[in-house]
Amino acid sequence: MEFALVLPLMALLLLGIVDFSRVFIASNTLTQASREGDRYGSLNWNDGAGIETRARAQLTTGGIAGGSTIVITYLDGGSAALLGAYDDATGGFVADPSCTRTPCSPIPGDLVKVQVTLPWRAQTAIIQAVLPQDLQLSGATVSVIEQ
Repeated sequence: MEFALVLPLMALLLLGIVDFSRVFIASNTLTQASREGDRYGSLNWNDGAGIETRARAQLTTGGIAGGSTIVITYLDGGSAALLGAYDDATGGFVADPSCTRTPCSPIPGDLVKVQVTLPWRAQTAIIQAVLPQDLQLSGATVSVIEQ
């Protein structure tokens, strides 16, 4: 009798632990992917495709096959003002319209930021009812452009 009362609670707890573990692992993988892309970007800021390739390779290694978004932005090293971003369509740097510095393109000492996001959904139906349908997990890293 007691077992029949406790079993559903124990099953819910176990499934909640599994879903929380999946969130934790995915979050760590996203952060590691942003680090990998950012490390490459600090040495090769003008190779946005290469930065994205490095980040995606790390995602694949971590078991995240698709659905992620990678955003690469560049910031002024002194003021942290937005200089621009990497644009997939043009395959290069696009200056932000609010940039007042001349030139707006990054130089050594500026910052590169790589942010990786992934929509996440719980696997347990009861946990899905409690959490939002699409929880956005994100990992971001900022480093100094060296060359």
